[in-house]
Amino acid sequence: MRKSKLVLVVEDDDDSRQELSELLSDEGYRVLALADGREALNVLAQLQPDLILLDLMMPIVSGWEVLAVLEADSKLSSIPVVVLSAYAAQAPRGVACALNKPLSIANLLTAVRSACK
Repeated sequence: MRKSKLVLVVEDDDDSRQELSELLSDEGYRVLALADGREALNVLAQLQPDLILLDLMMPIVSGWEVLAVLEADSKLSSIPVVVLSAYAAQAPRGVACALNKPLSIANLLTAVRSACK
């Protein structure tokens, strides 16, 4: 049996984080949902997800800061990132996809499937 892909959801809005987690779990992904970039960086020191869904505008450690750490670390730089933000158009090159909020479920699932090949 194929092991399901692990998706790290990093989103500071509680409702959005819960909805994303439920949606992805229903699609068969394993999900670890975190409220800010600091939590994400702590988790990334211990495990490597198959995909990161990342909000850019978060307190404590922003998505921009998480992206900078990922890019600078050779062990983490290969993890695909899908940016979820009202500022998606400003997402840096190198992310797998950038989706504007509010999210289209169809576009989100297409991006997740593509990044988790």
